[in-house]
Amino acid sequence: MARQVGRPRKAGERYASGDLKSKRDEGDVRAPTLWRRIKDGAVRGAAHPYAGTVLGRLSIFGALSDAEVEAGFRVAEIVGRYERLTGLPRRAVASPAYEHGYGGGPDPYASGDAALIARYERRVRGAVKAYERLIDQVPARGRDALFTVCVDDCEINSLLHPDVQQVLRRLAASFGFAAASPRAVSRGDAASASAGTAGQAK
Repeated sequence: MARQVGRPRKAGERYASGDLKSKRDEGDVRAPTLWRRIKDGAVRGAAHPYAGTVLGRLSIFGALSDAEVEAGFRVAEIVGRYERLTGLPRRAVASPAYEHGYGGGPDPYASGDAALIARYERRVRGAVKAYERLIDQVPARGRDALFTVCVDDCEINSLLHPDVQQVLRRLAASFGFAAASPRAVSRGDAASASAGTAGQAK
């Protein structure tokens, strides 16, 4: 019988390659810390300022879809643009998306340029219409929570997250970031059919 040379083969479960599985493979206790470091790096906005927002964190935690987060950024931009063009002061606490929408620039009226003033006034009318359309789509009871998260970039009670998500889901469809829900589509089809019937009756 041949004599075995070298260390005896260790007992234990092995990978298909023959390598021995370590105990750490069964559950790395460092994983939560490693993930926290990765998550905190994104939250600090190292890659993009939007990554560190409340919306960004809700996305990282899986509470919001990409389309819903994008809708939240659009909400903040609409509000920021509306508030600047209608002469409202910049918010002291605001999200990067709001700051992007608020923007800045010289007073067009100071230039005395009629064409520049006309373009500015068209932008004002457009901003007002966009804001009014937004308000029409947001239930009054959910507006404060939505604006706190999207515009002010502040945390809210986690019990309100589902309400905010529901509003953002509808807005995402309205903005074209996601398909409308079948229920919303059916309501739209019914409204179109009613309008067509009314038109034929005339």
